[in-house]
Amino acid sequence: MSTSAMTKYTLDCPDELWAEWKETVPRSQNLNEGLNRVLARVVLDERRDDLDDATREQIEAILED
Repeated sequence: MSTSAMTKYTLDCPDELWAEWKETVPRSQNLNEGLNRVLARVVLDERRDDLDDATREQIEAILED
């Protein structure tokens, strides 16, 4: 994924939720990529119509990787 800026954030997540979620991420992907895909899906589902074309295309590209 190529972006000009990244936000780093420490995530507090219940162990049970994290353990179950990480099992949904294919072994060919690292967990960061898996989490970025989840965030991309949510943003597109919730805000697609509010996004400018360039932003929407960048987010869609995350799902294509």
